Amino acid sequence: MIKTSDGKQIYRHYGHKAFDPNLFVPISNPKKIRVPSTMPDEISRMINITIPKPNGGLWASPVRAQYKWDDWNETNKFKDCDINNMFEFTIKRGTKILLIRNQNDIDGIRKELSIDGMRSFYDYPIPDFELLKKRRIAAIEVRMNMFTERAMPCWDCDSIVVLNKDIIVSR
Repeated sequence: MIKTSDGKQIYRHYGHKAFDPNLFVPISNPKKIRVPSTMPDEISRMINITIPKPNGGLWASPVRAQYKWDDWNETNKFKDCDINNMFEFTIKRGTKILLIRNQNDIDGIRKELSIDGMRSFYDYPIPDFELLKKRRIAAIEVRMNMFTERAMPCWDCDSIVVLNKDIIVSR
């Protein structure tokens, strides 16, 4: 589902004290994992997948999310979320955001916004992040639940990946 930002939702990014547009890495599609031909077919099929995350962009979580980055880190003992090394931002009003919450949203990606021939762990389509940016969709927001955990593995928590640095409004 495509939603339009109202400019009110606050997002939090850990790892930097402020947004620096010069550090923004342009978005690119993930690469398919190559498997050596000497591997048995069964193993080859299991490994010949793609993680449905783009290279680049800016990752963050909505501050009022039900299950945000802070929560995931605490649950998984991954790393500390240092309140002194983060920044908050909003998205420019009127910005188009692809929202992924359920099967209907994934079906919309499957029809016209997926990378041909690429699938994630459970055979869900991989969004074509480069095509999304060309179509002026400036961010992708995923709300985690039992369905999106399978459809978008490795997104870990309610999160957004910003595809276009020009939509970020620092707070």
